[in-house]
Amino acid sequence: SYRYASKHVQDKLDLQMQLAQEKLRFVLYDAYDVTIRLENFVKDEMTCPEDLQEETKLIIKHYPQFFTSYVAFPEYRYPEKGKWCSPCTYRVGDSLFTKIYGDETHDYFTREWYHGALESGDAGFWSHPYRDEDFDETIFTYSDDMRDKEGNLVCVIASDFGVSWLQRILDQYKPFDEAVFALYSSNGRLLTSSDKLPADKGAQFDERKWVVSRQVLKPLNISIVMAVPHRHVWESIWLVTLLPLGIFVLGIIVVALLFRRLIREEKENARLGTEREVIARELQIANEIQQMMLPHQTVMGDGLRVTGFLKPAREVGGDLYDYFVRDEKLYFCIGDVSGKG
Repeated sequence: SYRYASKHVQDKLDLQMQLAQEKLRFVLYDAYDVTIRLENFVKDEMTCPEDLQEETKLIIKHYPQFFTSYVAFPEYRYPEKGKWCSPCTYRVGDSLFTKIYGDETHDYFTREWYHGALESGDAGFWSHPYRDEDFDETIFTYSDDMRDKEGNLVCVIASDFGVSWLQRILDQYKPFDEAVFALYSSNGRLLTSSDKLPADKGAQFDERKWVVSRQVLKPLNISIVMAVPHRHVWESIWLVTLLPLGIFVLGIIVVALLFRRLIREEKENARLGTEREVIARELQIANEIQQMMLPHQTVMGDGLRVTGFLKPAREVGGDLYDYFVRDEKLYFCIGDVSGKG
């Protein structure tokens, strides 16, 4: 029973991990659509950097998994803006803010996501997780460069994902209340975890005490670990063994009650059948008596022939007739008892 219950818990962990990873990957891939959308806007609609503020705001409204969307232009692309020019929209709680970054405190030319986009070619670039002090958040950035027909750099388009957003998604896929999860960078650094994760777990789960499921989330190249304490396996034994047994016993009781009811109904039907037979016989006798009360002879005379016949719609009817000849005269009567039903 323990081995079966342990496998049941492991299979459920693995399934939920697979579903969570598919959900995360599906939503992360929205970054590619956002990049194409901004590229088309820069190429076809933008007249000045300020135009991008409204477009990035629409993107953040439509894609809740992003908390920043921005376009970073090369040095002095717009001289009146200075060396830096990066229109963006960012999310703080439920509010959206637009801004054009343009000073050395936000020197994006030194950032990994900027250089990664320039070196990645057409594939785009996913940054390593890093701490953004402005938002007090560990984030990932997807970035891609946009170039003109001659291959000159036009801009770098980027979108930020917060680790807290990944955490909310994983919370939705925990298969058990006691399940905990953790996200680790490619070098094993703990990025975030569920509130119930013991402080000493770090990057290690003792599989003698935990049922563990691990997967690597592409394209971020981070490890997702979901685990359940082994004591939960014992609790699951009730679900996978005792509960089915209880259901089986309950099924037997239900069948027995139904069988008992069936026998009782058969007895009742037999009793009713006997009563119906008695009533039918009594009605038959009543019909015979009624027929005996009617004349059955045929009266002949002076070219006249009289005979009678009665067929009730049911066993006994309310009709009556009689006829006879006296002093060479024919007498007859017909009666109908109304309201008998």
